[in-house]
Amino acid sequence: MKNTITKNIIEHLQFLGYEVETQEQGITDRLICTHMVKTDLRLYVTNGFVHVRVAFGLPSGSKPNAELLKVIEKANEDTIVSKWYLLQGIKDPTAMAFSVDGYSIGYGREAFGTLIDMFLKEIRENLSKIYGVTGPYEPAKEEHVKTEA
Repeated sequence: MKNTITKNIIEHLQFLGYEVETQEQGITDRLICTHMVKTDLRLYVTNGFVHVRVAFGLPSGSKPNAELLKVIEKANEDTIVSKWYLLQGIKDPTAMAFSVDGYSIGYGREAFGTLIDMFLKEIRENLSKIYGVTGPYEPAKEEHVKTEA
């Protein structure tokens, strides 16, 4: 692992019940975190900076529309630690997904725990609003989302 705080982050995520797979991408440690019940996470750790990302697929053929953009804008107004974005597929430009991102500088046990708790809470509070506009959830495919931080 390239970053000194990555070990603490992995241990914390494992304590929360996540299984963590690590990959090195240049100076970035990429953590693929899966959980039996909670939302799976991707974390990118670079020079003490932590980027948390979750990507969700939209139903096939979904197109950005005014209603969806308003729901995403409202989610961004109402959230504290997460930011919501529409994404276009990298390999398939007609595929749409959206991303929820959170950021932290450094690692402190309480601060990181609060970040993850708030991040997951904001996803729970806003996810149904997105799918209320677009239709049912479809898992985001890896090719929909850039894997670099």
